Amino acid sequence: MKKWRTRDMPPADPDERAAQMAPRPTPPPPKTTTAGPPRTGFKAALRALRERKLGELLDTAKWRKRPQAEREAEAKARADREMARRIERQTGRKPAESTIRRNASKDTAPRGVDQERLDRQAIIDRAGGVKAFAAQAQVSESTVRRWLAGKAVIIAPAAVTGPITIFFTVVCDLFHTSTDAKKGKRPSPQFDKTLKTTGPGGGWTGVNPLQLSGDEAADFLRLVADGDQQALKDKLGELLEMYELNGEASQWGSASTRCEVKEIVEIAVSE
Repeated sequence: MKKWRTRDMPPADPDERAAQMAPRPTPPPPKTTTAGPPRTGFKAALRALRERKLGELLDTAKWRKRPQAEREAEAKARADREMARRIERQTGRKPAESTIRRNASKDTAPRGVDQERLDRQAIIDRAGGVKAFAAQAQVSESTVRRWLAGKAVIIAPAAVTGPITIFFTVVCDLFHTSTDAKKGKRPSPQFDKTLKTTGPGGGWTGVNPLQLSGDEAADFLRLVADGDQQALKDKLGELLEMYELNGEASQWGSASTRCEVKEIVEIAVSE
């Protein structure tokens, strides 16, 4: 989970914070935060590689005609050999394919292996390779290779990292316009309204966490990584209007609500 706080925000009481937003690890710097993969570990990395190899076989006319069991066996064999080569490049020692399978069954990386690099490589494998991942993340292939080596920051697309959940506390202005023709169309404003992703109380309104997936999640993660606070405020306002403040989720009946986020007090993104 990634979390940010405004600089002028005084430390909250631990019990109060636990009640307002959980879980809450130590906040990392927003500009150097990457979205980690939802599936990590040696077993997941090998599975991602096997799925990639299977997809590559299905792209060929020869293997599309073969029985599924034969394709899967070939994909596993190719993945095991490729994983052994990757480990050899890292450690200088090439393990036997039986060792690869044994480590995967125990979900433990072979000795000397950089598991974080394997996790990043697994994200690339799930995307279908460096070229496909670069296109999804909207970066160059050279940037992907530097990211794989731990020398660049990339917000991985949600298509390969999974859905995200956004917890937040914001201060905003709400403008409610009745859809009842008898009441007219003049907006009824609420200024400096605090919205939190917990239950209501103390002059603020509880709302549900925002849950995003696909391109929508990837776009939001890129905004977080860019560090553009105004763009992030605009996007949060747009998402709140779309998913929380209007329609069935609305707490204001037949009114349509426009939201202008003025301050992001706290925000956390969980995978």
